[in-house]
Amino acid sequence: MSEKKDEANVSRRSYIKYGAAAVVVVAAGAGGAYYYSTMPPPTPAPTATQTVTATATGTTTVTLPAVTSSASERDYYYDPSLSGQSINVVMIPLAPLPGPADYVPLFEKETGIKVNVVQLSNNLVVERLTDMFVAKSDEFDAVQNVSDGISVAFFAGNGWLDDLMPYVQKTPASWNLDDFAQSCKTWMTLNSNKLYVVSPMVASNVLAYRTDLIGEGLYPLPTNTDELLAAIKNFNKPPNMYGFNIEGFKGENLYLSWWSFFKAYGGHFWDAGWNPTINTINDEGYNAGEESISYYIELIKNCPPGALSIDWGDVPKNFAAGLAAMAYVGNILYPLLVDPTFTSKDVLGNVGLAKSPPGPKGHDTSNSVGVGLGINTFSTKKDATWSFISFAYSPRIMKDMAGRPWGYTTRESVIADPILETRAPWVGETVEWSNKADPNLLIPEGAKLEALFLERLSAAIGGSVTAKEAADGMQADLQGVLSSGGYLSGKAPVPWVSS
Repeated sequence: MSEKKDEANVSRRSYIKYGAAAVVVVAAGAGGAYYYSTMPPPTPAPTATQTVTATATGTTTVTLPAVTSSASERDYYYDPSLSGQSINVVMIPLAPLPGPADYVPLFEKETGIKVNVVQLSNNLVVERLTDMFVAKSDEFDAVQNVSDGISVAFFAGNGWLDDLMPYVQKTPASWNLDDFAQSCKTWMTLNSNKLYVVSPMVASNVLAYRTDLIGEGLYPLPTNTDELLAAIKNFNKPPNMYGFNIEGFKGENLYLSWWSFFKAYGGHFWDAGWNPTINTINDEGYNAGEESISYYIELIKNCPPGALSIDWGDVPKNFAAGLAAMAYVGNILYPLLVDPTFTSKDVLGNVGLAKSPPGPKGHDTSNSVGVGLGINTFSTKKDATWSFISFAYSPRIMKDMAGRPWGYTTRESVIADPILETRAPWVGETVEWSNKADPNLLIPEGAKLEALFLERLSAAIGGSVTAKEAADGMQADLQGVLSSGGYLSGKAPVPWVSS
């Protein structure tokens, strides 16, 4: 049977607080490693039953038959000699979405490996894991990155995650690493020949719009970011209707949404020589840093009141209530917009989804983040841990996840399966949209940069600094980090590159 715990008060470090966000400084080797936390305290964990029935709060019960045959008939790594071992897994609560924790009883029945699950909220998991890694502890065997994916580079860059490729090589071919969508492979591998985590989920922003206001025979659907802003202003008629809804709260999702518009103007964080390029004029004549921040400020001006307190999970709530004509909504939250218990009668049945419009010169604005599990390099039970990870993200289990309410997947074979087309047809399309997403700050210092950029961006949309001042500040922050990290020598100190 599985043991599940919720731990809320695990922080023992001093936070340097900036409003709702915190930048935490952690000693890592000779230098400093940084990360930030922005999310509220943990919510109660979903309860996995003690039978072979997989359940999660808010979902429909789905029963899978246990596999009791030989290893050759399983689509995950199985070694009968591992029976009796016990592993510890840390995860972020996903309810009402289904997740690996729901399938622990089934895994235990099939393998004899006991799994103890600790669920920590997004803002606690990186700090808790960093404490563990710095102490070279095996407290958790399987570890989860936070939802922005940047923590993968942070953990891997410090040598704290095992390369999973040797484990994949002894796993049945039916598990099939190549089946995972490109949108998550980038940060699963960090553009290298190694595999650091396996991910079942791709989260990305898509454009939700009212089909009774926008579309054929009505106001035209925007085809680029210029047209998007024009449409937003057209429908912005407060107090009854606002043009748009997007994050304004100072958290990781604000940064990620801004990043899309930074890319819209051809933005890159650095050039081939690692020189910062946030506020430089690019070949198309744009200062991508300043232009994107100015654009975001305009978006916020056309949002409902309280925009600066709106976070990722609040955006679909406002849209579902009929407060906005359009919104940037996380694709995995789309089920809310077709739920009659959540969505107003004026909006229900009038919701369309579109890919995030490209920039004025056609630059893609897709973003892609997710969560995944890796192996603690200090674990002493790595084979048993890989058995659980490969099981949780096997074709059989991911097909079942996809077929449940709030289901999702990153496996192309599941996307092509009729069950997904029937239960969640939006998943495949939104995963395809995010396949073109560029990697985001995939260097060990990426989390530190994200926190620094967030401070600048939040100050600009709050009106305390100009867009130019914010972009100049980001440039200075990046210059300092790249200089102190040795990047400006022209030779990347990590085996992967992203800009």
